[in-house]
Amino acid sequence: SHDNNQVLSLLHTNNAVNGMDASLSSTVTHTMPNPRDHLISPTVLMDHLLEENNEVRRIAIVKQWLEQSYRPQAHEGSGSASSGSSSVFRPLRSSLRLGPIPDQPLNPKHADEQMHLMQALYRALRKNDYDMMQSICYETGNVWRWQSLSGSFLLNYPENDGAIADDSATRGNKKKCETTGNPSLYLWKKQASILAQKYLELGSDMNIRTNQTEKNAHLYESLIYSILSNDLKTSLSNPLIPGDASGYENHQTSLYLFMRGLLERKQDEYLIGYANACRQVFPKFPPLGATMDLKPAEDEHLQATDHIANLTAERIFAKLGGSGGND
Repeated sequence: SHDNNQVLSLLHTNNAVNGMDASLSSTVTHTMPNPRDHLISPTVLMDHLLEENNEVRRIAIVKQWLEQSYRPQAHEGSGSASSGSSSVFRPLRSSLRLGPIPDQPLNPKHADEQMHLMQALYRALRKNDYDMMQSICYETGNVWRWQSLSGSFLLNYPENDGAIADDSATRGNKKKCETTGNPSLYLWKKQASILAQKYLELGSDMNIRTNQTEKNAHLYESLIYSILSNDLKTSLSNPLIPGDASGYENHQTSLYLFMRGLLERKQDEYLIGYANACRQVFPKFPPLGATMDLKPAEDEHLQATDHIANLTAERIFAKLGGSGGND
């Protein structure tokens, strides 16, 4: 279709990808580090995957281009769309103080402010700007919200990765044992997906008597949690994502969701494969932070996102409303 050709043309013009269809559908073999040699934290492991796997690297390039070229569109809710990078995020009033209590009922008097808060967080996420997301949360008195959202961060051992596998090597050295990120990432993703579905229902149910601004606040929150948990079905079901709309800008949003979903699925396969290898070596894995067996949550997440693993460029463009085929 014309729109799909425009998407591909712009991707190629900006050197975002070369041979995307072959990249998405090809099987690429890569070498996974042996945990017997050196335990590697997930953040470092992802760097290794990008270096070793051309398929994953190309998908990451497309995702990055879609993030960098993002500009808010009119369909994203109230407020005018802007093409200027300096006005991507609508300034929030200093009065936007929604309190430190999570999951409290939304006060209708604050619906407009809540909607713009969630809209700003979504726009920052859409550009992969987590520093902006943190600033928004802190400046508006929503520290608890940032603590919730940052549960999506990969676990990282800040110092000698290999030494952390041996408890005796770190005993008495508390600083060396400190980690960043979430050791129970896939438990977090499960709960985030549940939240995304809950907020989608609140924002979409016409039988719930709330104004559209309040519904949009719920829809933005659903979109944020569905993206962070890689719940692609919930993301694409969100009314803020115009699935049947024509035009490059609308398709770009859906394409971003597909690319991010596909990239995270491949990262999850790699991370969980490595975790399973580590369980054959270490009596406790991950060695720090987790207090329970995480394998059931990992297996459940792979099962929930199994449909993403079969995506190809042809199928993606077909879902965007085009004819697929030679697009």
